[in-house]
Amino acid sequence: MAEFAEVVYHEYGHAINHYVYLWLGTEFLNGSLHEGYADVWALVMTGDPVLGDGALKEYPELAFRRYDRAPKRYPHDYTGYFHDNGEIIAGAWWDVARNIGSIETMKEIFARHYYGTPNGPDGAELQVFQDALLEALIADDDDADLSNGTPHYEEIACAFMRHGIVLPEWKIVWPEDYVAVEEVSGGEPVVLGLRTAVGEGEWTRSVKVYWREMGSLQWNVTRMVRVEGDSFVAVLPSFPAGTILEYWFMDSMYCGFVRTFPNEMDLDTPSNVPYYLLVGFELKEAHTLDDPSDWHVGDLSDNAGSGIWEIGEPVPSYLNPMNPVLMVQPGYDHTGNNRCAVTENGDPNTFPAWSDVSGGKTTLYSPGFDLRGYTNPVFTYWRWYTNEWGFIPRDDRWQVQISVDGGATWHNVENTPVPDRSWRRVVVRVLDYGEPSGLVFLRFIARDEGQPTLVEAAVDDLFLYDGPRGGVQGVGSKQEDWTELGWRVWWWDEGQVVAMRCAGGSGVCRAVAVMRIVDGLGREVYWHEMGGERHGRVVALGERLVPGVYFVVLGFEDGGIGVYPLVVGSTEGAAR
Repeated sequence: MAEFAEVVYHEYGHAINHYVYLWLGTEFLNGSLHEGYADVWALVMTGDPVLGDGALKEYPELAFRRYDRAPKRYPHDYTGYFHDNGEIIAGAWWDVARNIGSIETMKEIFARHYYGTPNGPDGAELQVFQDALLEALIADDDDADLSNGTPHYEEIACAFMRHGIVLPEWKIVWPEDYVAVEEVSGGEPVVLGLRTAVGEGEWTRSVKVYWREMGSLQWNVTRMVRVEGDSFVAVLPSFPAGTILEYWFMDSMYCGFVRTFPNEMDLDTPSNVPYYLLVGFELKEAHTLDDPSDWHVGDLSDNAGSGIWEIGEPVPSYLNPMNPVLMVQPGYDHTGNNRCAVTENGDPNTFPAWSDVSGGKTTLYSPGFDLRGYTNPVFTYWRWYTNEWGFIPRDDRWQVQISVDGGATWHNVENTPVPDRSWRRVVVRVLDYGEPSGLVFLRFIARDEGQPTLVEAAVDDLFLYDGPRGGVQGVGSKQEDWTELGWRVWWWDEGQVVAMRCAGGSGVCRAVAVMRIVDGLGREVYWHEMGGERHGRVVALGERLVPGVYFVVLGFEDGGIGVYPLVVGSTEGAAR
């Protein structure tokens, strides 16, 4: 390996780290930063984002590190291993050079930022990486005032943000912090809200919610309205009982970045599972795995050597047991009763590959359900799945199947290579797979076939619902009046009139400064000055709106916003 110059530069970079920090009166503590900064010196010397290409004789097609591919980000790609984590911070510095368009300028900023000695113990990478970003901005500053920016403020900030590194005051709330709306009654508007950032929300430019009825191939898109600096809301039309909606959010951010809630959602496949919304369904049975007697582990075709399904108290496993940050198998269930199905509990102090699914597949069978007398039966379950580390990450698939004929035939519900190390809810509409002609079963299959991959899975909370057979009415459905913040709003198609009345007990509501009407893409189609109205008013638009879904947005004098759904072109008329 010493024949490769970039390997020598990397090792020399370690010496620079060590001796510069000693010269500045401290010790370089953080192993992840040490490895990452050694890579930065190699990148500076070679000007090539590929380090050690062909250096591994056993795998000549591979390189030690590549910074010309999808970025590694904190916390998603944080593993607890120094070389892996070093790619997060080194990638940020390489992207600084790309954004500025000059490796030399990046090198000058990088060298000057050492004077701030970003540092911290192993395991404190978030704080260490944030310190590195702050020192980079200070090193770039030319007037001792960060509040007015720096010569390359945007290039540096965007590069670090691309790798998930932001200053504490820019704190981003990541997708796992979002609590999905899961159930609503039929015939009422669906209100979806999302909080994206703490503070002024300056990193978010716009948020859209994509939604559709389960089974539809076409996603509808509604632009969300910013209610406050960091909060957005969208109001979808009302849907009849029996409807199942799928939805997810796309957050278009500063620097041109796009993230989704949940992670890895896409208009194409393969994609993560969306959030689901049951409209007008009634819960019939709840299986929280307190009693596992009706569940069955094993299939005649199972051949896994380890990682066999078991039901009990989950024991966590970590990618690096010496630094228990990145959880592989969950140490908690979804219900809160501390019982679920997992692919073998192991020792949390040992490497998780000793007890993960290996050498084949393992199968878990649900109880059998007699669905005679059900109108529109629906199952929901919560699952955890990872396959993102190993020789070929994401090569293996998570598979869930349903049988509606007593186990004679099986149909895929899930068959995905996309991991999600969090408890995620999946909805199964039984009638999509045929009318039940016998007991209905679900089975959950985790596998590791071919090159070894770190595979763990968990299942909890299998619930059974029933509801009417419904469908999305879509635009043109009857829109009920919607009350918020004391104001009530009505719409009449005939005459194109918006009526608003204070519904508060005192008859006096928050003063309205302006009324806007926006369409489903967030485009303003009407604006009216309200002059601090507190009681009520009727506003005739004077022009016809194209039939569709709109929102009345009331801007209050105190800075707040009220958002009300509006369906134009309803054949039944709006609520009076």
